[in-house]
Amino acid sequence: MSPRSWHSGELAMALSASDMPTRGEATNEQGWGFVEQGAARLGVPEVRERDRAAAETRRRALRSRDEQTCRTLLSAASALYGGKRRERQSVDVASGLLLDRKTRGAR
Repeated sequence: MSPRSWHSGELAMALSASDMPTRGEATNEQGWGFVEQGAARLGVPEVRERDRAAAETRRRALRSRDEQTCRTLLSAASALYGGKRRERQSVDVASGLLLDRKTRGAR
């Protein structure tokens, strides 16, 4: 399955494993290149496992009634991306790629 058909979490996880800079913007074509690079680096099964683990950790954090536990779980989810800044950049670029895919598909 091509990364161009992945959902946002998988795209973000692959991006986080790539050489994508954490500052500045990437064009959509650069973003897709970074997705391919991250997917090759981790392998598809690992991208999916990390995405699943991050999503489950975030769900546990949202269900937690203890503020410190919630913070700890959210930090653990961010660590799967390489840290909060890397997570944010990866999610932002993945969102742009999904919008690009939707726009191109609508033509």
